[in-house]
Amino acid sequence: MLSSLRELVQYREFLAQFILQQLKTRYRGSVLGFLWTLLNPLLVILLLSFVFSYINNWDLRTFGLYFFSGYVPFMFFSTATNAGAGVIVGNPFYMTRIYVPRLIFPLAVVAVNGIDLGVGLALLMVLALLVGSPVTAAWASVPVGVLLLALFTAGLCLLFSATTVFLRDFQYLWGNLTFLLFFLCPILYPMERIPPGVRQYLRLNPLLPFLQIFQEAAFYGRLPSAQTVSQAALLAVAAALLGWAVFVRNERRFYLYL
Repeated sequence: MLSSLRELVQYREFLAQFILQQLKTRYRGSVLGFLWTLLNPLLVILLLSFVFSYINNWDLRTFGLYFFSGYVPFMFFSTATNAGAGVIVGNPFYMTRIYVPRLIFPLAVVAVNGIDLGVGLALLMVLALLVGSPVTAAWASVPVGVLLLALFTAGLCLLFSATTVFLRDFQYLWGNLTFLLFFLCPILYPMERIPPGVRQYLRLNPLLPFLQIFQEAAFYGRLPSAQTVSQAALLAVAAALLGWAVFVRNERRFYLYL
């Protein structure tokens, strides 16, 4: 692992340029450009907050804050892992023609989507102020949540990008699974409203402790429990180690399948 980290440091300029290239490609030909990073989550929260607050008889302002505090980290995870699953097969030139550390590509995906996460969290804080929710010291736990979620996501991006090289269908399978996963996360509903018999199974969702860190700080105004943070940290480290091990073990065979 240390040798891989040293390589990443040596190729840090390439990493920075690749991230910049991905950002430029995303908004190429767009009139609003980077403003879409702000508009997309804003339009979603306005629409879904109205629809589901009306259906669930929740106060619009209250439900909007709850929904957004889970939606922002989930969308970072979903978008990054789906893009990460196809990042190696989507860049065959770098895999077969020149040498750069292959680790760069999944990690760049996490970094690019991390910008969206940062913008979304800034909007979340603005929303909290607009609806009169106190911005307490619990918000200090948000950077911890970002770090752990990014590590967890990076590990899965490494794992999924390697898997897709050998099993192309996995990329499409994961796209469908993340759609289903959204409804198994307490984003459209609070966990307290789920019957205890069902709740015990929803707690098996590996994303739950990560989402709870953000929801506890932004919506409930309290620090996440030590158990929640410990679970998130354990899952993040396990995913990172597994993803790195699988990726490094198989990266020399990538060119045979591209």
